[in-house]
Amino acid sequence: VVRMGHAVRQLGCEHFLLGVEVRKPALQPAQHVASGYPLSWQRRYAEQGYIAVDPTIAYCQHHTTPLIWLAFAEHVGFAMAYAIAAGATGAVISSFVASLFPGKRWSFAAFGSFAVLYGLLFMVLRLEETALLAGAITGFLLLAVLMFSTRKVEWQ
Repeated sequence: VVRMGHAVRQLGCEHFLLGVEVRKPALQPAQHVASGYPLSWQRRYAEQGYIAVDPTIAYCQHHTTPLIWLAFAEHVGFAMAYAIAAGATGAVISSFVASLFPGKRWSFAAFGSFAVLYGLLFMVLRLEETALLAGAITGFLLLAVLMFSTRKVEWQ
C-alpha cells in the first residue's frame, strides 16, 4: 500500500483505491481492497453507507472498461491514460496466463495479442466519426481470423 501511494503521488494524485471482487458459484463474493485514503475517511465511508450511492462502484458493477483509464485521463491525457490502462490490463492477463501454462511462451503470446488488440482499438477510437464502422469491421475481421486459425486446435 505504501509503494502504491508513492506511485500515485508521483502521477499527481493524492489517494488511490484498488478493489477486486471475486465471485465463485454458490459462495458469497470475496472483496479485497487496498486503500490509500486516510482511515478517518474509510470509517466515514463505511458508517455512512456511501458504497450504496458511490458512482464509481455503480460504474464497476455494470461496465468492463478499466476505470483506471478514466481516472488517469483526467491527469495525464487520453493517450497516456489509455497506454497505462492497456499495459496494466495486458500485464494482469499475461500473468494469469503464465499461472495456467508452463513456460513463458503463452504469457508472451497473450501480452502480444492484447497489445495488438489494444493498439487497434486505440486507432479505432481516434477515428471519431467513423469509429463505429471501423470498429465493426475490425471486430468482424478479428473474429474471422480467430475462428479459422483455431478450427483445427484440439481443445481437450
